[in-house]
Amino acid sequence: MTDKNGFFDLSRSTLTRRTALKGLAAGAGLGLAPGFVRYSQAQSSAPIKIGFQSHRTGIGAAYGRWYEKTTAAAVKAINAAGGINGRQVEVIIE
Repeated sequence: MTDKNGFFDLSRSTLTRRTALKGLAAGAGLGLAPGFVRYSQAQSSAPIKIGFQSHRTGIGAAYGRWYEKTTAAAVKAINAAGGINGRQVEVIIE
């Protein structure tokens, strides 16, 4: 780990396959943990606001208009079906 002067010896790697796999498994477990934790949702009637960035000018403007239309149609369908957990969805397009 260290040489005779107390500095780290960088010429020798201490990362083994086992250590790398342990780190990968720990990271994956921490990343997936919130999905398994059950928590109570706040009881609110305020709409859920979702931001949407769209091209309105320039070369991507033709696609941006279609993205806005399809997003609006999806939000309309979601709200017609009762929203998300009973809350309406509102899209903010910038």
